[in-house]
Amino acid sequence: MIARFVEVFYNGDGALLAALADGGPGAPDVAPISVSDLPANNGPPGSTGPNSARLAGRYSLHLTFQWGIAYTPYNFTSTAGITKWLVRQLYIRQALQLLVDQPELIETAADGYGIPVYGPVPVLPPSSFAAKQESSNPYPPDPAKAKQLLQAHGWTISPDAADVCIRPGTAADDCGRGIPKGAPLRFTLLYAEDEVWKVQLAVAEAAAWAGVGIEVTPQGESLPAVLGTLAPCAGARDCSWTMANFGGWYFVPDYMPTGDYLFAAGAADNYGNYDDAEANRLISASERSNNLGALYRYETYLAKQLPVLWQPDHYVVTFEVAKHLGGVGEISPLTTITPEYWYWTTAGGA
Repeated sequence: MIARFVEVFYNGDGALLAALADGGPGAPDVAPISVSDLPANNGPPGSTGPNSARLAGRYSLHLTFQWGIAYTPYNFTSTAGITKWLVRQLYIRQALQLLVDQPELIETAADGYGIPVYGPVPVLPPSSFAAKQESSNPYPPDPAKAKQLLQAHGWTISPDAADVCIRPGTAADDCGRGIPKGAPLRFTLLYAEDEVWKVQLAVAEAAAWAGVGIEVTPQGESLPAVLGTLAPCAGARDCSWTMANFGGWYFVPDYMPTGDYLFAAGAADNYGNYDDAEANRLISASERSNNLGALYRYETYLAKQLPVLWQPDHYVVTFEVAKHLGGVGEISPLTTITPEYWYWTTAGGA
């Protein structure tokens, strides 16, 4: 057991990295560092990848995931033209989701430090809360299937311009309610440009969608501006956003991922005003049952119904841990630490 625990402030990542690399008597024994300071990870999602060459001799790398999910809400009550009718069509949301290649986005935009999100419950870290059905992607990337879905519902496909509805109506193979003949499959993706990761995500997704004629224009704003726009605005005069990527949701302080905050009708953080009778029933049941089966039914339904665009989460946290310090183990997904269990493994500890 260690005799004392001292927290030290460093004025920025550079100062902390310099102290770690120096390795002197005052060097930290445990320190969180940004994944941007690490080599790219070529391993599977959830792996740590290689440590920095400057630190690998004295430190081992630990990885944890924050207990949350990443997604882009759809606005089901948008006042911008017919866009609310477009996103209310499940087949359109399915086509969009089929063009989100999560493994590729994690590898390219997140340098391998990201985790897939296939539904409303985190699949990493492993837990009893994630259903088997949600742990594998219900919509693996498939451009051909996305194209087929749109054609089957009366859209002409054009990789050089927005698709056009040529079969309006409400039959099972029509464009759907509220979508007139000649309407383009076109809208805007609002995203927070506070991180390079979000910019790269928006650009990559828009390019993939354009390949089947879904014309989405990325529009970057500051994070506060995006969050201000996202406030639920059902019935408001100006509610014109259609898709908006603000980052994600973390289950704090209510750690049970039941969905009542996010996807129940009227919930404060149900930014897109999603309202589905079956989803409401399943959410309510998941809150009132001690049986995990109720939670599994809720998350399986939402993973397939796509109340939002599921996308990978980049909010992983990496820790450097001195090799002469034992007992650290896995860092909690709540990013709490337990120094009461730590101990020195060599006489070099202090």
